[in-house]
Amino acid sequence: MMSSKRHFMVAASDRQKVEDIIKACARLYVMPHFRQLKEEHISFKNDDPNNPVTIADEQSEIYLESKLTDLIRGSLVVGEENVEKTPEVLEYLRDPHNVVWVIDPIDGTRNFKDGDETFCIIVALVAHGETQLGWIYNPNTDTMAFAAKGEGFYINGEKVELDSRAKLEDGATGYTRSKYASKLEGVDVESLGCSGLEYVRIASGKALFSLYGYMKPWDHLAGTLMVQEAGGYVRKFMGSGYNPYDQKGGLISANSEDTWRTVKKHMDQVRSQSQPDNKPK
Repeated sequence: MMSSKRHFMVAASDRQKVEDIIKACARLYVMPHFRQLKEEHISFKNDDPNNPVTIADEQSEIYLESKLTDLIRGSLVVGEENVEKTPEVLEYLRDPHNVVWVIDPIDGTRNFKDGDETFCIIVALVAHGETQLGWIYNPNTDTMAFAAKGEGFYINGEKVELDSRAKLEDGATGYTRSKYASKLEGVDVESLGCSGLEYVRIASGKALFSLYGYMKPWDHLAGTLMVQEAGGYVRKFMGSGYNPYDQKGGLISANSEDTWRTVKKHMDQVRSQSQPDNKPK
């Protein structure tokens, strides 16, 4: 492996090793628990019933951390479950000298817990302060999505590029739980409860946008790289770029800048209409 000023070059053989590690993780620690969870295998973060963690999340993250850090000497890990216990590891992403694996061992844990197949494993590699590589694996369909900065977006090895001419008016799908974009005219707005698979659908042209206010790096780094490498447009709500350490500012990802601006305009209009009238009477 070698690095340049902006790109962190990882040999094709090592990229394949990452794919193999992710697939092995799914085979050994995720799928054996799918639809087989017992009550003692499930807990809830901060006693929130909407924020479960399972034995599969915990075992998968331990496995991925061990195997991935072996690939790059001195690399670090920011994983969803270890951040819960040691939040200061998020600071790894602020130092551009660090090489950091960002892991979501099961994205869509609530779906996984409920026996719904809408979940995936997400891994991103951050170096020089930027997301360099991203993998999103759907073990139910054996579909591996991959992106490399400056090299494009691939599904099972086949390069995929977006058609930026697709418009919201054509009757497409967008993803959000936000009330600010839930009433876009002519658009089917929903949430899969799994940001990774939402991003793959946007990057492959099956949906046109996603809007998130909640920004955790394990949810978004790999997916936003895929959308951008496929030819899409990703910015925070105020129009600035998205960096690995950003956790505030909201995020809109879209198939094109035109779609991004349409979603943003609608969001701003709804937000302004929902503000109380504080003008003096």
